[in-house]
This record gives sequence, structure tokens and C-alpha cells, in this order.
Amino acid sequence: MQADERPGAPATPQRVIEMLQGFWIARTLTAAVELKIFSHVAEGRDTLDALRQATGASRRGLPPLLDALVALGLLTRQGDGEDARYALPPDAAAFLVEGARATWGTS
Repeated sequence: MQADERPGAPATPQRVIEMLQGFWIARTLTAAVELKIFSHVAEGRDTLDALRQATGASRRGLPPLLDALVALGLLTRQGDGEDARYALPPDAAAFLVEGARATWGTS
């Protein structure tokens, strides 16, 4: 029995928050794989404008997705705004780029 499940224990949002966080992470990763963000960055399309053109993603939607990927450590970023350049950390390069040694993304 978890501490939150003890009779008389006060209710907390912790369990629900953890579930929501898991969903947010999974959807962020799924969107990035579907848009082939990691493969595009690996191929040198590493700016916001280049990624927008390569993915067809919206001008409004792509920046928050890239911000989320940076926050998750799945991309790195040098610079800010339109001048930012994105790069792949070793784990993303190994497992999320199409054709990499152990790709989990779509083919």
C-alpha cells in the first residue's frame, strides 16, 4: 500500500501528475519521431527555419515542440529564437535517427 492509499491519508495530486507527465513526454517524443526531427537535425537541417521547411510543421507549433525536446534532453540548442542551432546528444543520435544502429522511430 502506498502512503497516499492509507485510510485517512490526505489526498494528493502526485499520482495524477506523474501520469500526465508520462503522457506529455510520450506525445512529445512521438511527435518528434513522426516529424523526423532527429533525422533532419542529423542531416544538417539544424535551424528553426530549416526544420520548419523539412517537416512542414507550423510556424506556431514547431518552436514549442523543439523547446520541449531541449527540456527533455533529446536535443541541445545553441543560441535563441530564429538564430538557434539544434544538435543531437549521443543517445538521440544512436536511437532516434532513421538508419542509426538501433532506431526506434518510424522507417
